[in-house]
Amino acid sequence: MRLQLTAAALCLFLGATASAGGKASTRVDVYTDGDIDVVVPAVLGGWDGEHWEVEGRYVADVISGATPVWTPDLITSATTFSEVRHAGGLATTWKPSVEQRVTANYDTSVEPDYLTHAGSGRYAIELFERSSTFGLGYGLSAETLGKVDDDTLAERTTTHRVDLSWDQIVGRTTTGGAVLTTMASRCGERFGCLANPYRFVDVDLEDAGPVALNERNPDRLYRAALGGRLSQAIGSTAAVHGGYRFYADSWRITGHTVDLGTKATALEERLLVGLNSRFSTQTPASFFRDAYSGRMGSAVVPMYRTGDRELSGLGTVQFGGRAGWTFYAPGPFLDLKVSSRLVRAWYRYPRSTALPVRAAWLGGGGVDATF
Repeated sequence: MRLQLTAAALCLFLGATASAGGKASTRVDVYTDGDIDVVVPAVLGGWDGEHWEVEGRYVADVISGATPVWTPDLITSATTFSEVRHAGGLATTWKPSVEQRVTANYDTSVEPDYLTHAGSGRYAIELFERSSTFGLGYGLSAETLGKVDDDTLAERTTTHRVDLSWDQIVGRTTTGGAVLTTMASRCGERFGCLANPYRFVDVDLEDAGPVALNERNPDRLYRAALGGRLSQAIGSTAAVHGGYRFYADSWRITGHTVDLGTKATALEERLLVGLNSRFSTQTPASFFRDAYSGRMGSAVVPMYRTGDRELSGLGTVQFGGRAGWTFYAPGPFLDLKVSSRLVRAWYRYPRSTALPVRAAWLGGGGVDATF
């Protein structure tokens, strides 16, 4: 009920704001794989002026399901859970000229055992008769994991992010772009980066037998990614696009992602349809093992150990479609767009014996309005 009231109040606020000359959106996305269900309602709204833009947003992740866990006596069992993540943000953009934009963002996210504060800034400029756009951004986030209101039971992560972007109009029907992103995270030493404090790892000790130990990852993580995109118009109503991204980090994980898609409009651009596909591969982390072993008496226990199947190597295949319809000048709106999407995804974890394959459905829909 609290979530519904919060969303309703924000919708009223954004509607009042958008009536001054702006935009408002609401949507719901859903993920399900048979074990985990996630429902993500979101609302967004803002005001767009000649030299300033302001945007506010609210998102909630409603997560429920059952997952197998290791109990201290190493008997596997299923535990059910349900929790809600509340997230909100505010963005302000200053446009000193038609070629320049300066944007500042703040976001926060709250869960029962997780808290995030993140700020970022970005500068973009159009050059060469506005055919090229260059951007530079920096972000800083502070995360608290564990018991967020107790310093003795909480760990904190600080992440710095820098990105460079370039978008280029190649010709009358062709556009392209590239993005370079670098990130550096410093995390708590008890669990490390990206670890789950409630996840245990089976370790076979020669002098003590099998035991369940808390997951622990390295407390430093450095990442870099380079990607590019190219879009080609076909006539006046269709286009095809493709992209490639390479990823590498200090845990010796490397990844490749390729996406291909097409979209077309009809009925005086009222109807929009599109098809998308994505293929990706990712190598395992250097410290991932199918089975961990050691000796307790001599303190030879694996320093880093993870039960996260996402770190065991990963291959994904996704196919999906989307559709949308635009109503022009309905009532007080300049336009009103209704959209939906549906995606089928397959995930393969080649070195994870517990769950080597998983399939999921992703879908959603929403309404976007301009005033």
